[in-house]
Amino acid sequence: MSGGRHALKGFEYQATVNLYLVLKHFFDSSQGVSIRPEGEDDLVVFSSSGVDSDYYQVKKPKEFDNGELKNEPWTLNDVIQVLLIGSYDRLKANNSRQFWVLGDDVSAEVNELVASKSNNLLYLRALHTLARDDSGVIPKDYKKCSNLLRWFPNKCTGIAELIQTFRCKAVGLGIPHAAINEYAESLTEIHKHLPSVLTRISIKAKFGLVEDIRAKTSKMLIDFYGLDWEIVKDTLIPGLRNYLYGISTSLNKVITKADFEAEVRTVWPKMTLVCEPPIIKNMLKRDSIVKEILKRSKQGPLEIIGGSGSGKTTIAKALFEEIKYISPSTRPLYLEVRHDTKFKDVLIGIAFHLRAFGNGQLFPLVVNYKVSDERAIIEFAENCSLVDTFIIIDLVEGGCSDHFARDIERFLENLSNDLFKLIIMGQDSSFRMLSGFQKKTLKLPDLLLLPGLSFEEFIKLMQLVNPGLVDRNNLFKIYNRLTASRSSGLYVQDACSIAEVSTFDDMEQLSAMPPSEFLKEAAYKKYSLLSDDLKPAADQLLCFLLPFSIDEAVKLFPDKRIKEAIKELNKLGLLTPLTNNRYEFHETTRKGLEEFIPIIQRHKINEILADYYNDKDDISAAVYHFERAGEINKAHDLCRQSFLTGNFRGGLSPYLLKNSSFAS
Repeated sequence: MSGGRHALKGFEYQATVNLYLVLKHFFDSSQGVSIRPEGEDDLVVFSSSGVDSDYYQVKKPKEFDNGELKNEPWTLNDVIQVLLIGSYDRLKANNSRQFWVLGDDVSAEVNELVASKSNNLLYLRALHTLARDDSGVIPKDYKKCSNLLRWFPNKCTGIAELIQTFRCKAVGLGIPHAAINEYAESLTEIHKHLPSVLTRISIKAKFGLVEDIRAKTSKMLIDFYGLDWEIVKDTLIPGLRNYLYGISTSLNKVITKADFEAEVRTVWPKMTLVCEPPIIKNMLKRDSIVKEILKRSKQGPLEIIGGSGSGKTTIAKALFEEIKYISPSTRPLYLEVRHDTKFKDVLIGIAFHLRAFGNGQLFPLVVNYKVSDERAIIEFAENCSLVDTFIIIDLVEGGCSDHFARDIERFLENLSNDLFKLIIMGQDSSFRMLSGFQKKTLKLPDLLLLPGLSFEEFIKLMQLVNPGLVDRNNLFKIYNRLTASRSSGLYVQDACSIAEVSTFDDMEQLSAMPPSEFLKEAAYKKYSLLSDDLKPAADQLLCFLLPFSIDEAVKLFPDKRIKEAIKELNKLGLLTPLTNNRYEFHETTRKGLEEFIPIIQRHKINEILADYYNDKDDISAAVYHFERAGEINKAHDLCRQSFLTGNFRGGLSPYLLKNSSFAS
């Protein structure tokens, strides 16, 4: 039992030290390094060149069986047998370095060995041990050799004398001459590299007890992020420990500073991810609208309203790129916000991202758990005016909760319009809690109603997507039929669906359909081009409500050809690639195609997704998928339980009102 307990304490010590070392490297060093826990050593740090590495071997303080510390230093023999043999193998053929991170002190002989010159007695002792073990000169089952195993050179003055002295002792005990010659050859070869290896070994002795290292790690996180101790202790450290463990169990996986920063955003209890707008296939740049948005945003925070498929995300992408081009000093930030997101979580994501660019003053304000959310939002607004950034918030589900809208009202009332710019895009007004008088007092610009494509813009889109079908007369008829001659123009999604078909006959057929069937039919025509053997995998993906990664989908549906299906769906323009290797369907496309999946199969897929999101505590998504799985009672019970405990109220309240889930 004591051996198992010692092993567990060793793992705990190593995991604690590894996290400390990872933080130290990423906080203190450049972006270039990458790190592998549990690689060739307990921790390996790879240089940006990828040629040489820093190896870390971690050993906890020694204990008696009852857990009491021994407080005894590492002896020379311990170091040679336990540490040096492995270090030599790792360092002999390169210029890498080795660090021994030890909970205990080391003896004076150990320090002398690492600092020694070749041919002194301590060096010869280490050299002899490495050559003896490497050559296998002493048989393990040869009883007469026990004395020879304990023998070390005591008076030798050099390599030749060491070999000759050992030869005499070994021959006298019956060791064959051939084995002794192998020992001599091994010793000569090791001697070529060992002096250099020793110069590249550093000892970090008396590194501390696990509690001490944990405290140093906490302080580092507190100082670096400006956080409270309880948040670090209860949230960040456990989450980051689990992250490193996950990396260590994945073959050959390493982490970079960017990976680590992304993980901090993930383990943070509530933080909206800052990313780049999705990649838009055949993107039509609507310069006049982009210029108008930039003009109005100078007056103050701006809301842009457009229906589903009106091209809001396309405009966000164009705006993002334009800001980077015309104003290199301004940092554009894009955030996708869903109905259950809190506005404070958006501000946390913004503040965390800005830290990496020298604007660290906002993050401590918005994560201060000792003040109310309202106070944190106000303090952020009062202190962000000199931060040169342009925030683009995309309400990807069309709207926001009333709670989100009220927080925006507080934010705008305390925001001065210097360098901090903000636009919010959605199908409904996110500024709805502001009265007309408030908007006038705050001098907010008029909201921008996003128009559809004009006929000339439709022609430009056709030239991009399908230049072989650019016939102005025929296209004008189709355009007028789809818009019913309305001045509001043609929605971008409708225009793209028309532009991507292969013949005018198909265009005619689609444009003659009722609006409710038009997009579904256009999407189905694309979907029918998918290889039949990939459709079972594509059906699984169609049920995802939220953006998903390849790894996520493969884990949930391991028996399907998920990767190939994603590649084909992306090629057909049905799937949108996002940043961080994630994908999503446009909601109109997804809903339309999902209806073609047989209902029993659709229920099974959604049940898998519901359980998955429930385990992740993404209650809104879990409720949705339970309902799509036909598990209405489960959806209602989960919604009611979560709402009554005070969780996820912003995203669940519309569902509760619709279904009257508070009823007994």
